Amino acid sequence: MKWRISADILLLFSIFFAPFWCTAVIGIISVFLFNNFFEIIIAGFLLDILYSGSVPLWHVPYILSLFGLTLYLLSHFLKNTVFHNHHESSI
Repeated sequence: MKWRISADILLLFSIFFAPFWCTAVIGIISVFLFNNFFEIIIAGFLLDILYSGSVPLWHVPYILSLFGLTLYLLSHFLKNTVFHNHHESSI
């Protein structure tokens, strides 16, 4: 639990004080390390609100929020697939 809170704090600080790529790396690592790391969606939304400005990235509003949601769903799917296949092969 303390590692997840530490990851949340690190992600929050990286949103405000680190370049975008650093925040993305922390988010991608965290979403695969922790179960149900929904904070990536909140981080994407916060990045959109803070840094998108009046012109959205690639002219798609809330692109970073959509990226966070996609990453969350993809990680959830991959974790279920890998662990499901792992349990079948061990039987």
